[in-house]
Amino acid sequence: MAGEVGLLSANHVGDANGYVSVWRAGTDCIANVSDGIHFKATTGEVLHENLPQTAVGGVANFLVGLHLQHFRHWLLRWFYVLGGLMGATCIATGLILFVEKRKKQHAKTNSQGSRVVDTLAVMAVAAVLLNWITTGDHLLRTIGTGYWPVAGMDLSLLATAVLAVFAARKVGQREAINV
Repeated sequence: MAGEVGLLSANHVGDANGYVSVWRAGTDCIANVSDGIHFKATTGEVLHENLPQTAVGGVANFLVGLHLQHFRHWLLRWFYVLGGLMGATCIATGLILFVEKRKKQHAKTNSQGSRVVDTLAVMAVAAVLLNWITTGDHLLRTIGTGYWPVAGMDLSLLATAVLAVFAARKVGQREAINV
């Protein structure tokens, strides 16, 4: 079986029943592979080779490999990231349209629900500011010191706020045209 070694394990070392297992790395393909060969430790005789996968097992391992990103090819990984971003954009667009429809319904009934949603949408910028006020970890400091978990969260929140403002303006322009 071709491929790089992903795992080498020696079992029952020093025992007459000892064996060595060699597992394929599988980083050269998308599917999560489980190909292994097992040798007798004392003689090197092949004891067992894992059976080939069934069609259903192949599909399952392909999906697991996609989920775990068990592949090295950089272009494929970037396609995977871009696909995830496009999916998130679709979800966000649907959420915006859903919220705008609900705002109109709440305005007709004089409900305060839409004001709560607007207040929460302002929560992205407020969270960054609140982090700065309460911990002193402002964005320039966290980036400068390489404190990426906090800097990444702040940048994500700010990007979300910018996208929310952009989306709100687009929806507002569309409503102005339709009126």
